[in-house]
Amino acid sequence: MLPRDGTLKTEAQRQALRARERCKSPAGVFAHKRRMADAEGAISELKTRGTLARARCRGTAPFHVQLPSAAPRST
Repeated sequence: MLPRDGTLKTEAQRQALRARERCKSPAGVFAHKRRMADAEGAISELKTRGTLARARCRGTAPFHVQLPSAAPRST
């Protein structure tokens, strides 16, 4: 966790701050939107045509709990 006063004491905190800056950059925001759009499309296809039609949760966080149990098994 980053300190509130802004003084970075460890290398992990410095890396976390750099990661946060990369995520807030225009390229980072674009990459996040692209990942989310790809994931939502795949989930939509699985819900309408696949085995996830039985999923009962709404929203991505609770839905991801059901995802491993409903996904088809590879043999």
